[in-house]
Amino acid sequence: MTLKIFIDEKNFECLKKSIPPGSDCHAALEQAVHFSNVGAARAGSKAVVTCNDVAARELLSHARSRCPGAAATIAEAFRAAGLTP
Repeated sequence: MTLKIFIDEKNFECLKKSIPPGSDCHAALEQAVHFSNVGAARAGSKAVVTCNDVAARELLSHARSRCPGAAATIAEAFRAAGLTP
């Protein structure tokens, strides 16, 4: 299953730093789409990470130890897709 993870830039950068080089999920972060200031209600920059649920679980496992905000965002993407994080 493909997940779209909408994450703010601060948590995206934290997540990116927590992923070891060569990790399978690193490619998902490299292919993320970045955008900024979309609508008046959304301040700041965001990223959309598109990956399968296996890569998302790997992202979540790395995020849990260092990036609680990113971990919460990834867990929410799982719940939105009807999956258990």
